[in-house]
Amino acid sequence: MSIRIIPFDEGLHAGLLGLFTIFQFADDMDRDIVSLETYSGDRYLEEQSSVLEYLRTFDMLTHKARDEKDSRDLLAKIMASIPTLKDTK
Repeated sequence: MSIRIIPFDEGLHAGLLGLFTIFQFADDMDRDIVSLETYSGDRYLEEQSSVLEYLRTFDMLTHKARDEKDSRDLLAKIMASIPTLKDTK
C-alpha cells in the first residue's frame, strides 16, 4: 500500500469528485473494472472507454501527488503537531 498526498496548493482536481478503485488483471481474458463508491452504493464500470478515463485520472492524480517519502514526512510532521490527551491535562 502506498499513501500519496496531493497538497492543497494544487487546487481542485478530479480526486475530489469521489472514491474509485481500478481493478486490473494480468490475464487478458479478465476485463479491467472500475468500482465507484457512492452514498447510494457501489457502481462497477466495465466499458473500456470508462476504464481508460479513470486510468487517465489516476495517472493525473499520481503526477500531482507528493512522492511516498514526502507524503510520509508530511504526515509525521502533522502527527507531531497534534496534541495528545496527556498534553491537555
